[in-house]
Amino acid sequence: MLVSDEGCFAEQTILRYQNNSVAELMNSDWFGIMLLSPKGKIFIDSCYDVSGVGTEQILSFVSGHVTDGFLAEGEPGTFYEENCYLYVYPIRKTDNHYYVFFVFYKRSAPFPERDLQWYKIYAQTALQRLLLENELAQDKNYLANILRTVKQPVAVFDARYQVISSNSSAKRIYQDSLAENHLIRNLPNFRKAVDDVIFHGCDRNIDLVLKTGATGDVCLTPLKNNKDVVVAVVAVGGGEVLNE
Repeated sequence: MLVSDEGCFAEQTILRYQNNSVAELMNSDWFGIMLLSPKGKIFIDSCYDVSGVGTEQILSFVSGHVTDGFLAEGEPGTFYEENCYLYVYPIRKTDNHYYVFFVFYKRSAPFPERDLQWYKIYAQTALQRLLLENELAQDKNYLANILRTVKQPVAVFDARYQVISSNSSAKRIYQDSLAENHLIRNLPNFRKAVDDVIFHGCDRNIDLVLKTGATGDVCLTPLKNNKDVVVAVVAVGGGEVLNE
């Protein structure tokens, strides 16, 4: 990840918990994401009130037990008050020094240890998923900005010669496909070069020749999947033809 980011949209996380039946699995009457400010004020970021508990009771309960010292340790804990129970799971501390934590609330009976162990595993897995999603979002934005601003044509072709990604410069040359293209004079040779890269998995340079007579050097490189199989070809260069 280019920039460390553990942030999330609280509403989306709560909705995901609802869809995954986390409240039912924890047998909780209320759950939500809460914040502790640097001045010691407790806030509810987003929540789901399963049994109509109301926010005032939750805020009072949490404010009476959850401190910055507890959250700084980073370990979850349970609290009891008048036959009601809290399970608090610290998430992170933000750049502006707010503590973010998850709260489950239930009446009448404590949380079984088995359920708490299950939730720890679930929360750790959810965090890893969040980090991967945030990393993917950064990577997509990073690549999109490169493609948007670079002057050289950049395109990706699949094995059927379809253009599956391109910046504006490449779009002018390759259009939507190499299967049919009325601009490129040496189209058969260009397609063969693409085939060679997919088959052999090695880089290849080829002159791109337009029907106008303009030429440009293009570097073709293999794009592999997680099984190290070439699934597409990246074409970079040929910018000289844009001078025509």
